[in-house]
Amino acid sequence: MDTLKQNVATNITELRKTQNLTQAELAARLNYSDKSVSKWERGESLPDIGVLKQIADMFDVTVDYLLCEHDSPEQAQYRIDKTRRTNQIIIAVLAVVIVWIAVTVVYIYGMLYADRTNFWTLFVWAIPVSCLVSLYYNRAWGSRKIKFWILTVLVWSLLAALFVQTLAYAPWPLFIIGIPAQIALILWLKIDPEQGATWFPRKKKK
Repeated sequence: MDTLKQNVATNITELRKTQNLTQAELAARLNYSDKSVSKWERGESLPDIGVLKQIADMFDVTVDYLLCEHDSPEQAQYRIDKTRRTNQIIIAVLAVVIVWIAVTVVYIYGMLYADRTNFWTLFVWAIPVSCLVSLYYNRAWGSRKIKFWILTVLVWSLLAALFVQTLAYAPWPLFIIGIPAQIALILWLKIDPEQGATWFPRKKKK
């Protein structure tokens, strides 16, 4: 019974607030005193079945809705946001998987029909391509920290792909480029975008 009272109390309170009604205004519509509404919303008493039906009709819900427990608006929004975030991650991962499927198909074709032994390098190139795909989705759904890690992997995997592709020339100094690039990414991450810093600052007006 206590749980039932609490459910009714919470639901009446939430429905009343959605209509921007005071307890006195709700009581007037029901031909009851505001003290009675206050007791309902505190869970001290229950409206009779006739009043419950009247409240349900007023707010366009069922009596069963008034009796059952529901998520608060904050909890409902959290569940919606969590589901949306999960869907976004799944879509991004599927896009990356498609890249690797395409690379695998090309690799198999090359090994079977093109008689090329260096087609394995396609898998190395698939890493920076996957990073570019991830950047595309992160631009809309992700964060700066995720973007930082994606860019980090992109830089070093791109250098590795170039190194592997030109292995005959052994261009090991190529990886030196990654050092200043990584430093630049770290500094970029430290910039607070909310502070309005730009590449071309204007002089302060006197």
